[in-house]
Amino acid sequence: MPVARLRNRYNSSRRMDTFGSRSLSRPVFEAMRATVWVHPEDSLMRAANLLRDGHPSVLPVVEGGTLVGVVTDRSLAEAIALGREPLDEVRLAMRPHLEVRPYALGAEALRLLVETGEPALLVVDDAGNLLGVVAPSDLVADHRPEPNPPLVGGMATPFGVYLTAGSARAGAPGWALATTGALLFLLYVASALFASWLHDVAGGPLWLRQTVAAVGPTALFLIGLRALPLSRIHGAEHKVVHAIERGEHLVPAVVARMPRVHPRCGTNIAVGATLFLGIATSRAIPDESLRLIVAAVVTLLFWRRIGEVFQRFVTTREPNRRQLEAAIRAGSELLEAYRWSTIGRPGLWLRLRNSGMFHVMAGSLAAYAVVAVTLWLLGWPLGL
Repeated sequence: MPVARLRNRYNSSRRMDTFGSRSLSRPVFEAMRATVWVHPEDSLMRAANLLRDGHPSVLPVVEGGTLVGVVTDRSLAEAIALGREPLDEVRLAMRPHLEVRPYALGAEALRLLVETGEPALLVVDDAGNLLGVVAPSDLVADHRPEPNPPLVGGMATPFGVYLTAGSARAGAPGWALATTGALLFLLYVASALFASWLHDVAGGPLWLRQTVAAVGPTALFLIGLRALPLSRIHGAEHKVVHAIERGEHLVPAVVARMPRVHPRCGTNIAVGATLFLGIATSRAIPDESLRLIVAAVVTLLFWRRIGEVFQRFVTTREPNRRQLEAAIRAGSELLEAYRWSTIGRPGLWLRLRNSGMFHVMAGSLAAYAVVAVTLWLLGWPLGL
């Protein structure tokens, strides 16, 4: 049957909407893969080599252009267990084959695989010609030819997720990234002012007030960051980045299962820098050279582990449905932009420009300027 007629039959038979149902409503010829075969007089060793190197674990046996059976891992093992030698002929391990027509639906092929327990089926046309093989994994795989970016970067903004693959970007616009920088700066200023107020009004011993002054701004900043919706959007960003990098389908049911912690998150970098500077500037180790060595070793050993803890409990939270769907839309836009991009391997400048860092820095500087001018107009000391 011509391929065009097969496709017409396939298109007229589609009735299902979910991805899993669609994958089984395709005709087998769209899911099958090419295969090699052996002759009955070939050695068991050759069949074993082909089975080891190929997948699925079924090998057609062809004699005089006619399909006469198959060799599987199980039939090969049974032949060896009966005392056959590796150089004996394949016909000694041959067994009857199961076949399916190319225009049969995937659901029919899957039912036959489940009922028989066979690892794969041979796809044979009406004239008895071997076309290929099909296994359960072939019926579930989506056979997408489009490439996915191997690495994806991103940022959370108050207005959604921003994503980049180096040569392409999608999601939240540049001004949204700038608002992230401004928001983080203003949050830290508010945390510092509140910590200063606590220091002034708090009683107790001197060490307690000094501790409040030293760690109060950072602690309040982290608490505020955790409480903001930005942490949920950050979690959605990580989930969709994981899904893209793993080649998963960008649907809520799949993306929601992805981890919130990502090894390349900026939280890890911030934790590493803080850890190194905290030890390097500490007076607990008098010798400066030794202090730098200890700072470097401790940072290299623990920056990512501590960063993952901060991601899990501070900088990300589980996104709600709306935030997750917005992140998925950004991910779909990125894939579309990436696949249509004519840029090969992006240069360093393009990657930096698309990273979003410049926008965030610009937003922070703009917020600093606004705060500085406001304090100057009010006649208050800058103190930032």
